[in-house]
Amino acid sequence: MSTGRLGAGDTAIQPTLLDAKGDLIAATAADTPARLAVGANDTVLTADSSTATGLKWAAPSVGFGTFTTVTPTLTDVTIGNGSTSAQWASSGDIIWYQGRITFGSTTTVSSGIKISLPANVITTFDDSLLYPFFGYAIAYDSSASTVTTTSRTGSGTGSTLTFTSDNGNTTWNATTPFTWAQSDKLNWIVMYRKA
Repeated sequence: MSTGRLGAGDTAIQPTLLDAKGDLIAATAADTPARLAVGANDTVLTADSSTATGLKWAAPSVGFGTFTTVTPTLTDVTIGNGSTSAQWASSGDIIWYQGRITFGSTTTVSSGIKISLPANVITTFDDSLLYPFFGYAIAYDSSASTVTTTSRTGSGTGSTLTFTSDNGNTTWNATTPFTWAQSDKLNWIVMYRKA
């Protein structure tokens, strides 16, 4: 095995360009070789035009990636001294969205419970998609220590999700699936295709 120059003459790449096992030869411009130091274990080589070589080492992108914390906008719900929390992540055009509403003593519901989505839901879909949403919601009645679940979280148009019962005909509101009160909770996890 040769340990000399890579190429011939004055334009050859010198072996001294490489310092460690795993180093790569990249370029910073035309005819300008450069060393790209070996990456950390379990990282992958990724194109990145903002770096000198146009390459970088990064954690592999798997699944839904990093979750972003959001405060959902509520429609027909006045949160008062209650609280909301939510987070979402995406993979391509699929959104994973999860969150919770915790009812306070001054939280009120006027009609159907609706929350904002982090991205608009697809408005046209083929016959293989019966519902644009897949997921579930859990309503916890703290006074009775009971849980109501729905495997069909609801329907969405544009940027809003409306919670409904499993049959899709009954919207969760001030008295459905029970009369909401302090310390009650509404949790959701949905996956949907964004527009």
